[in-house]
Amino acid sequence: MNTLTILDFSHKSRSVARHLQTTMAAARVSFTWFGTRKTLTPEQKAEAADTFGAEGQYLSAGKKLLDVRHLRFKAVTAVRHATVEYWRSLKPKHVSRSRSV
Repeated sequence: MNTLTILDFSHKSRSVARHLQTTMAAARVSFTWFGTRKTLTPEQKAEAADTFGAEGQYLSAGKKLLDVRHLRFKAVTAVRHATVEYWRSLKPKHVSRSRSV
């Protein structure tokens, strides 16, 4: 029968820790994603409301900053999505998902 002593356990523990320290690194993937729409200023709303004969305070309006249907926007979004999915596939299942990817 093989018996381990406290000394054996301590030595094995240090070697495992050393192995992890020399072969692993901490890393995080995160993105700063920008908005694609912006609300109009009160002056811009008033101008748009005049066009329709409405009151500016009752008008909901915004402007498009990026065309989300454009092929290049879709390509960038696909790369982001693929990166996130790959990174999540590497995480152990017990790690909770936070806003950072």
